[in-house]
Amino acid sequence: MAKREGLKKQKKSTKVWDIVEDILVTKSGNLLDDATYEKDFNTFLIIRYLSMNPSLLPYCNYLNSLHDIRGQKSISKKQFYKLMIKLIPRVEGRFPYIKSAALENPDIDKIMEYFDCNRREAIMYRDIHGQKWCDEVAKEFGGTRK
Repeated sequence: MAKREGLKKQKKSTKVWDIVEDILVTKSGNLLDDATYEKDFNTFLIIRYLSMNPSLLPYCNYLNSLHDIRGQKSISKKQFYKLMIKLIPRVEGRFPYIKSAALENPDIDKIMEYFDCNRREAIMYRDIHGQKWCDEVAKEFGGTRK
């Protein structure tokens, strides 16, 4: 019983999302001065969230190349945070965080196999050609739609 009460008392940390909000909207650049924010700063999670916005992909690609070079961090958390503040353009509004389970789709997998393309291109093909076309591709690869 005490263990459950302890779980209820634990509050989910929203510090990472506060940092993302600062990078995208407020651009104050001083959140990592607080040790708890610096501790919760997760470069991978932040870059992953930013990559959900297609207009930010070039920035994410560059930041990802700086983040981890053969297992060694090239710059400190604070430096990385300041760079993100300066580099990422201001974005109003939020965009959805797409979990990997939401990306799993047998139609998309068949299209990726058929055209030998990545997931984003396969989604684009599906959107252009429609569901009937997806069914034909699934049939050609021996898949059946439910």
